[in-house]
Amino acid sequence: MCEVLEVSKSGYYAWCYRSPSLRTLENEQLSQQIQQIHQTSRKTYGAPRIHAALKEQGFHVGRHRVARLMWQQGICVRPFLECPKGYNVDSNRQRILIIPFRLPKTSWDGILRQQSRIKHG
Repeated sequence: MCEVLEVSKSGYYAWCYRSPSLRTLENEQLSQQIQQIHQTSRKTYGAPRIHAALKEQGFHVGRHRVARLMWQQGICVRPFLECPKGYNVDSNRQRILIIPFRLPKTSWDGILRQQSRIKHG
């Protein structure tokens, strides 16, 4: 295997038994904190808010590092879909127009009569 990778045997074994770097240990600690903050926010906090929360707790870390760690763990914000007034969201996250049950009968009668005259000539 060392021949294929073009490394020395001693270098390979040194790499295998090397302890994790300080950066790796910090990333593991940050990942745990990110998961905790994400869970307490009910999965609504993204990288900027989690970064701000970590900053308040005394961690000196960049927003892009937080975003990268979130991406590596598969942490993402729960989607929130806003609808304009008069619309509702069904279980498939599609917008549905809410139509009142009783519409004035005269307004629909006139439209339907006009359309039937156009179709039938």
